[in-house]
Amino acid sequence: MLDARLAPPPPFHFHGLASPKGQANAPADAEHNTKAPTGLANFKFISFDELAGEIERHQDSDMLRTLLDDLRNKRIDLRTFCVRVRMTFGASVLLSTVRTLLARQRAKKRAAEAEGAAEKQESDAPSRSAAPATIITVTA
Repeated sequence: MLDARLAPPPPFHFHGLASPKGQANAPADAEHNTKAPTGLANFKFISFDELAGEIERHQDSDMLRTLLDDLRNKRIDLRTFCVRVRMTFGASVLLSTVRTLLARQRAKKRAAEAEGAAEKQESDAPSRSAAPATIITVTA
């Protein structure tokens, strides 16, 4: 029998999404519909391999590898994975992982923006490959 602490969590409401029954969230759910913590709103997408690699840097154990395997093979969802990691290893493992992944995403975004700005600056500059200027000699 599963330990009650590791049982899948009940359906949840997150960021004002519709309830599991497809109905709008009731006012009683208002405390669950809070904004994402600062920075998480910009957390677009990470691959499973990025998540697994980073969380294993913070906590390396057989239990974590089992949870990652369950997540990869869709035996548990992401929310259940996070709950189990938090209960087993502590919230600091999740927080450290998310902070590092966010920092990496921000760095990639800044690098892409800087590259785009450099390309735009290059395209706005006059081209040196234009036809050579004509030299006019004036004699008096």
